[in-house]
Amino acid sequence: MNRHQPPCHYLPILLAAALLTAATARASIDSFLQDVKFAENAAGVSNALAKVEARLQRGDMSAEDKARCHARQGELLARSNRRREALRIIREQVITAPGVSAATRLAGVDIIHSEWTRPYSTLPKLEILECALLAAQQPEFAKPSDTRGQLFQRIGKLHADRSFHDLAFAAYRKAAAEMTDPTAKVNAYFAAAASAQRYRDLKGAAECLAEASAIPNISTLLQQRILLARARNASSRDQHSWQPPRELVEKARGYAEEALHPRSPLIGTSEAILTLFSIARAKAASGDPAGGARDAAELIARKVPLDGWTKGDIAVFVADNLYLVGDYKEAVKYYEIAAQTGCTLGFKRLHKRIATTARAGRDYLRAMQGYGDSIKYCDKVEGKDEIAHLTKLVTLMNKAVRKGSSSVDATAIFSDSNPDLEGISLEE
Repeated sequence: MNRHQPPCHYLPILLAAALLTAATARASIDSFLQDVKFAENAAGVSNALAKVEARLQRGDMSAEDKARCHARQGELLARSNRRREALRIIREQVITAPGVSAATRLAGVDIIHSEWTRPYSTLPKLEILECALLAAQQPEFAKPSDTRGQLFQRIGKLHADRSFHDLAFAAYRKAAAEMTDPTAKVNAYFAAAASAQRYRDLKGAAECLAEASAIPNISTLLQQRILLARARNASSRDQHSWQPPRELVEKARGYAEEALHPRSPLIGTSEAILTLFSIARAKAASGDPAGGARDAAELIARKVPLDGWTKGDIAVFVADNLYLVGDYKEAVKYYEIAAQTGCTLGFKRLHKRIATTARAGRDYLRAMQGYGDSIKYCDKVEGKDEIAHLTKLVTLMNKAVRKGSSSVDATAIFSDSNPDLEGISLEE
């Protein structure tokens, strides 16, 4: 027998020695991790983290023991609000590292769930976004209750909240593709279309709405809402600059009429009103301001419930287009409706617009009143010069009225050649 070959009775001894070494190493790492836990409880997270990092720098560990130390490091980093770094370490050094047992990998996933993906309301939006992106790419990071559709929908909302509407659009479309519930699928397409419209990709929005309309087994109400959304998208002014073709306006009107049949529950809703208003604006922009004003005026005349500013904005639109076609008296009437309800134009500009329109229609008393009302809404500091100019203008008009001036004299007051009004803006 070869004297270098150990006798057979030595083999059990060598095997026992190997097992003892492994057990000692395992006991050593277990003991170390217990010491880390004690250090965390006694001296805080920072001291425990320093202890783990010092142990990792020594580098005399097996792949399994190293992964367990990295898992503890990631857990402590997460508790130190360094979650991005914690996520990277647990993912690279524990879950995907070679030579690591399934139990340790699972422990790494559990740390992610317990420490990094806390209840979403307690996390900053950027961390929620990173969590959702990771869960969408690697299912082991997802919460059991989260489907891929829900994850992509959350990603879309977070991108939209940060005004990254192109990324939101892509995420919402993925969400719609992953969802099986027809209503949830349609709502995801609505969100995708809204995001596309915000960065002016109205072709993409139209594609989303067309896909939504092709979903089987959706309710009649949802079908009507899709038609209204398609009408708003087709009549959007952004799609064709300032002059959409009349064919597209008629197409939008066709969608709206199909949705708003006499028995439709959407009649009178804000969704329907805003759709019809969008079509009226497109009609005016296509070269028919009188028709656009007429259609929008019908929305006010219908006595449907409108919030104040919506009604005011519609009234301003009607008045602006009546001014364009020369119907100044009616234009003033609709501006006054907006003055009663409020509008996004702002009261100072609105009253100056009333004055300008009344002046164009030679109603100089109403023009004087409009300029006087606009003074109330001028900034008392930054608008000092404007207040002085408007006050001077109103004073001149009052003098003319008290003297019983004729219309010719009143016209002279508004004349650009009047030296008293030099430097005074009569427009908005």
